Amino acid sequence: MDQRILDAETVIFDIGNVLMTFNINHIAKNIIPQHLIKYIHTPYFTKLWLNIDDGIGSVEGNAQLLCEYFNLDKEEEINFINLMLNFWEFCPPLPPSNCINQLKALGKKVYLLTNYGDEAFDISKKNISFLQEVDGEVVSGKEKVSKPSPEIYNILLERFNIDKSTCIYLDDRLENINGARDLGIQSILYPNELNSY
Repeated sequence: MDQRILDAETVIFDIGNVLMTFNINHIAKNIIPQHLIKYIHTPYFTKLWLNIDDGIGSVEGNAQLLCEYFNLDKEEEINFINLMLNFWEFCPPLPPSNCINQLKALGKKVYLLTNYGDEAFDISKKNISFLQEVDGEVVSGKEKVSKPSPEIYNILLERFNIDKSTCIYLDDRLENINGARDLGIQSILYPNELNSY
């Protein structure tokens, strides 16, 4: 395991592409009909997905907006709701997810800091065991603020009384890593900067 993680008292993980794979193309191919795949590559779909991450509207409401925008019917709306809520089924775990219990056995606190819709996170947590093993989480959809805003990092630090000088944060997106580093949180860009796991 990377020595920086072993030296930390608290380990903070992002979820997508750190604890589990997130590939929207793979997910969509397994959940929605082929003729709807083209819509996930549109700026409007991206905007609505980010709305969900930011806690703006419900999944159902954003799926409805998508279908109204593209003149799609109710059955297609249901397909997009399923995609937005149940994508976790097609997100296989990545190696760091296997280390949560090991880190806790070493006496470390483990937290999640994630851009994730609140409804989808609740479903994912009920179904993914490693999400249940952590000491706590801060989820953008619940807080209505997302990374890399300094506010969401500070929510995590304050809520769980984390000393930023003794914690380490893993994320796959450079802008999120830089957001954490700007606040003095030691961070590792996964997998590029990870020495070993």
